[in-house]
Amino acid sequence: MTWGPGQQPPQEPQPGRKPMHQPIVLTGGYALDLDSSDPLWVTKPTKDYSGQDLEYSSGYLYADWHVAPATAKATFEDCVRAGYHSYVNSNYLVTGAAFCVKTSDGNYARIVVRDNQESQQLTLDVVVWKMPS
Repeated sequence: MTWGPGQQPPQEPQPGRKPMHQPIVLTGGYALDLDSSDPLWVTKPTKDYSGQDLEYSSGYLYADWHVAPATAKATFEDCVRAGYHSYVNSNYLVTGAAFCVKTSDGNYARIVVRDNQESQQLTLDVVVWKMPS
């Protein structure tokens, strides 16, 4: 997205969720709703995928609302401007890899892979920027 003369990109919202002391573990066949405001983020089996923003299955990371390569220090603006795809294959899910995700509620998230256990589970640090309502 480009901004014309006198236009500014949206102001960066405060993170609605920040990395916690414990990362999120996403096991193959499970999904995560990044827009959830529940005190504990709970992954759900992909058969209950409705409303979930991120799915890990068969070594691929899927995001119906799009996922894009990023850096571990990507900002809200970086994520707004990222080039999105619908999935990331296992070759890119290495420790230290980072991605931006657009959520079903129109928010943006930065995901950093802490660990990948042989395409069976991902350990993730997640920051979600909640758009002002």
